[in-house]
Amino acid sequence: SSDLVNSSLVAAQALILNRLGIPFAAITAFSGIGAYAIALTLGGLWAGIPLGVLLSIILLAAFSFLARPLPQDQYLLLTLAALGVLRATAGTASGLGGQLGMNSATAGLPPQASGPFVILTGTLFAASLLAHRIIGVSEFGLAVSVTRIARTDITANSFVQVQRIALACFAVSASLAICAGVLRAMYAGRIDPDQFRIQTAIVLLMPTLVAGSSPF
Repeated sequence: SSDLVNSSLVAAQALILNRLGIPFAAITAFSGIGAYAIALTLGGLWAGIPLGVLLSIILLAAFSFLARPLPQDQYLLLTLAALGVLRATAGTASGLGGQLGMNSATAGLPPQASGPFVILTGTLFAASLLAHRIIGVSEFGLAVSVTRIARTDITANSFVQVQRIALACFAVSASLAICAGVLRAMYAGRIDPDQFRIQTAIVLLMPTLVAGSSPF
């Protein structure tokens, strides 16, 4: 189940890094937010999910907007810095359990229940592959390819709405990552600030770096 979750995160990040050519390395930011949101909800705070959605939207808008004006090296560092800020926040906020983390177990789907989690994580991974497949054969996929070119070719900017295409890819990627974070939290039964570890982000970044612009 953990391998399928990680594979889904790699596939989600590839929608941005490989398809759009944006040096994005913070897919675990969204999965961590999803993990904490479900933990808060299971702990009795029903505002957990709305807060998670709101924070995800803010990050999504910031990452997609800053992808164009910032140089690639600065943007990559920004994504990693965002993980550092999220980890520090989660580690110091008493409402999030601090360094000890939070309980995220539920009786309806017990932690380490391999059978149900394999089905759920397998479905998520299939959804991430489907997203790549759709991009590979659809008009939207052509727009994504042109958007990738438009990042370095001013002429190509007139053919597509770069900002909207990028935002759409970020939204799909973030949605997959949030679902992955929810499943990871419920499977482990407990979460902590290591959800936002930069080392984990780097490990997930490595496969996408060698996958090429068509990573399906």
